[in-house]
Amino acid sequence: MDVEGFRPAQPIEFLTFLAKNPSEGLNYPIICLGHIWNDTVPGVWKNQAGRWLAFNSCKAAWSGGYRFLGVRK
Repeated sequence: MDVEGFRPAQPIEFLTFLAKNPSEGLNYPIICLGHIWNDTVPGVWKNQAGRWLAFNSCKAAWSGGYRFLGVRK
């Protein structure tokens, strides 16, 4: 991410992005790496009711289906 000129999004940037882009997170989970709390990071996933925000363990195995929100430096 750094090499590409981006930094991890902070939670307020993450929530703003989700508010402005309501369809994002419906096809793949999006993770916010800019804030780690108790070894977890916030992310958005889809279930039957729509999108939901939750914390995921930093120790999780991230599959190729995850997206990580970055912000231009």
